[in-house]
Order: sequence, then structure tokens, then C-alpha cells
Amino acid sequence: STNDNETEATAPAALQTALQAAMDAMAALENIKDGPKPRCFVRPSGTEDAVRVYAEANSQNGADSLASEAMMLVHKLCRGVGAPPQPFISNRL
Repeated sequence: STNDNETEATAPAALQTALQAAMDAMAALENIKDGPKPRCFVRPSGTEDAVRVYAEANSQNGADSLASEAMMLVHKLCRGVGAPPQPFISNRL
């Protein structure tokens, strides 16, 4: 579940901590000191049996990497069913 404005995961308890660690790692990788930091959040779909994953970073590759990490964390920490998600690879330039 998420908070009221859907910007932080509230359950399971370990999920938001893991997402924050992934965002911090991406900020370090992108050497961000000032300006917008990478961010991601997840929320359950209101219309499907699915989870929505949102990610932003200073590059497309960074956003894709952060989204992939978030997908894997959701699958692991929320007891996902089926095979773990495959890393997201964008075909955008």
C-alpha cells in the first residue's frame, strides 16, 4: 500500500527503505550533488492485478535501471508470483 499521495510505499515495511536505497545508489552513480535526484515509487493498480512502477533519473539508462531495480524489489518483498521480472531495456535514444 502507499501513503495518501502515492509517493511512498507503506507496506510491506521494508519496501520503501529498499526503494530509497536504490534511489540513493543511483544518485551516487550519477554523481548528483545539486539538482533533481533520481526518484521512484510504486503503487498498486486500481484497475488491474498489477503494480505500477515509476522512475526518474538524469538519463534514460538511469531511469530504466532504477525501474528495473524497483520491479525486482517489489517482486521479492511483496511475494510476487511467477518468474521474477526481467530488467527493463529501453529502445529510446
